[in-house]
Amino acid sequence: MKITFDSRPKDLVYVEPDGTLFTSFMATGRIQSVCRLRFAGGTDASLGSFSITEAKGKDEAAPSAYAVVFVNEVAGVEKIAIMERFDEEGDARQALEAIHRAIVTSIRRTQRRLLLRRLAVYILLPLATLALLSSVLRWMDSQNSHGDLTAAILKEAAMAPVVDGAGGGMAPAGGTIASSARLGDASFVKDGIRFGLKSAAPERTLYVFSDPNCPSCKEFHSELKKLGSDFAIYVFPLAFKQGSEQLSTQALCAKDQWAMWNEIAALPVGAAPAGVGSCDLAGRALKNNMAAFTALGFSKTPTILGGNGTVVPGGTTASDIKAMFGGK
Repeated sequence: MKITFDSRPKDLVYVEPDGTLFTSFMATGRIQSVCRLRFAGGTDASLGSFSITEAKGKDEAAPSAYAVVFVNEVAGVEKIAIMERFDEEGDARQALEAIHRAIVTSIRRTQRRLLLRRLAVYILLPLATLALLSSVLRWMDSQNSHGDLTAAILKEAAMAPVVDGAGGGMAPAGGTIASSARLGDASFVKDGIRFGLKSAAPERTLYVFSDPNCPSCKEFHSELKKLGSDFAIYVFPLAFKQGSEQLSTQALCAKDQWAMWNEIAALPVGAAPAGVGSCDLAGRALKNNMAAFTALGFSKTPTILGGNGTVVPGGTTASDIKAMFGGK
């Protein structure tokens, strides 16, 4: 295939980015000049126009010559510049029309740029600023929201007695049980994985801190399931072990959280989760749970906190927990 280039002379008119008008009438122009014209600006510029002039030679029989000229008046002084001469009036008019189109196209392009700039300044920039502020506020909220959980637990269950893992009597931990505590009224409960009774008195409510990759937590899970008919249970996933953050996120983001938590509890320790996604709840809840667990001085998982302020360490059987809270 032979490639050929069109080398025939052409007329060319366009406006450069800085506003300079470039013209080249190599096809129709008599003198075939290349012209670059910069319009005068500022307060001194008062007039600038393009027009066609006709010139007669000394011989009246000779054909007329036509020229495209630019007339510019600056500070009261008029200047005329001949841009190109043409033998035919039609060629001169085509040249003038080409100049007109190029200038109009340049003006419209400039107007579009100004419009887009105004759009960016008055609409897009405020929206971007609002989005940034919203992101900052969400980040600040995620950093500070764990305080609600910690404060609620400390207020209602601080200085609570501890029950030993052998199912023995209560051993004082430096205080008494909060007599009218209702942890269920605290706002943090909505982030827990719920199981068992829909509602119950404080002494029939359990809050469980559990790590999905903790072997003791997996062993206790079978005992926990036995308590569902007697207690309202809220599980707060933690992420201390390797891979626990992904597993906790999978459970918290699931449509049926308890069913997913059961599946995760049945996995071997260290098993990789399948199809892990992310959601706002998981990020918030994990920060809250980890902060509260640490702030309360807990060190082992699982740890069970009763709604009446009783703290039950992991390893306690379901029957012992029932007896501890007055059940059968």
